[in-house]
Amino acid sequence: MYVLDINPTILNIGSLKIQWYGLIYALGFILSYVFLRRVVKNRWIKRLDIEKLDSFIIYAILGVVLGSRLFYFVFYDFMELIVNPLEFFSIWHGGMSFHGGLIGTVVACILFSRKYKIDVWKLFDICTIPAIFALMLGRIGNLINGGLVGTAFDGGWCFIFPKYDMVCRHPYPIYAFISHLILFGYLVMLLYINREKIKSYLGKGVLGVNFLIGYGVLRIITDIWKVDNLVLGVKIGQWLSVIMILIGIIIIKEKKEKINIQ
Repeated sequence: MYVLDINPTILNIGSLKIQWYGLIYALGFILSYVFLRRVVKNRWIKRLDIEKLDSFIIYAILGVVLGSRLFYFVFYDFMELIVNPLEFFSIWHGGMSFHGGLIGTVVACILFSRKYKIDVWKLFDICTIPAIFALMLGRIGNLINGGLVGTAFDGGWCFIFPKYDMVCRHPYPIYAFISHLILFGYLVMLLYINREKIKSYLGKGVLGVNFLIGYGVLRIITDIWKVDNLVLGVKIGQWLSVIMILIGIIIIKEKKEKINIQ
């Protein structure tokens, strides 16, 4: 049994407050930018240069933050948004829905591609690696924040989340981290296999579809041990993940001449 008693605040001086959750998400965006700069440097996408990349990062950050926060309150904590609308901007308190962030990112990619005439599928593909890596970091933030909890469990590795209650529970953020690590390794393997023809490989939707289906399957499994709202006896995160998988299958059918799922 472990008691999760980590101070979520790194620095607190007067009105200045820096918290682990926000810092970790900021680190995720920074490392994503570093990866995408390498994409630009290697000319994986012809029309994407550093100046456009800077604009794309702004699009992506807005898409992730607005989409994830909106979905979180709509599906998980709607009354809090009604009672305290300003809570929407308190990102450091936690409450970032992956599925909302995904939709926000997709919208950002579409808008950016239309403005700069860049193949949207290439944007989708290059976003998969940094996205899953940022999610891994995010789960560490979830664990430190102590707000994303698992179901009750009395096994040898159970955690008590004092901010939630004093019941020993599954360490869901750790399970989610491991699932993201598996998907990250798989996506990197796909890039490695196709490293010699990567320019032609991007834009076919292979990475994007593997991300959708892989994440969806793993999320359905890990959410077995997550405390979540139920709809028809199934957890909301699992329903949304089923939709991800179905969208991935539809994309395969639409682009079957290009996509070859490894």
